[in-house]
Amino acid sequence: MKRFVQLIAPFLLFVSTSRLGYAQITGQSAPPLPRVSVTRSERGFDAMVGNEVVHIVVCSESIIHVITQPGQEAVHHPQPWLMPSGQSCQGAPFQFSQDAKHASVKTARLLAEIALDRGNLSFTGLRHKAKTKI
Repeated sequence: MKRFVQLIAPFLLFVSTSRLGYAQITGQSAPPLPRVSVTRSERGFDAMVGNEVVHIVVCSESIIHVITQPGQEAVHHPQPWLMPSGQSCQGAPFQFSQDAKHASVKTARLLAEIALDRGNLSFTGLRHKAKTKI
């Protein structure tokens, strides 16, 4: 038992003190947070996160389509293997809301929201309270 304690003590000391060390680059500060702005759209909302465009499109009660792209220019790629958007993403009733901290779209089964301070997306299943953050 004494030998075990002698072997494990250095490991426990290392593990307990490693939480005190933080990864930092000396002489540098964290980059500034991106500016986030949100505009309601016909089928969801559009957000600008820094110079990135994020489109949130409600396709059905349980499907929310997320499209992101750098810059503000719309990019359209021909994709003949996909169904037309009218058939693949028909839309569904949703509620848009925005306050000082979040903007969101809510269907009967899903909640998608973006944090206005950092631009993080989160999705919550309303029936089972499952939450995913991006």
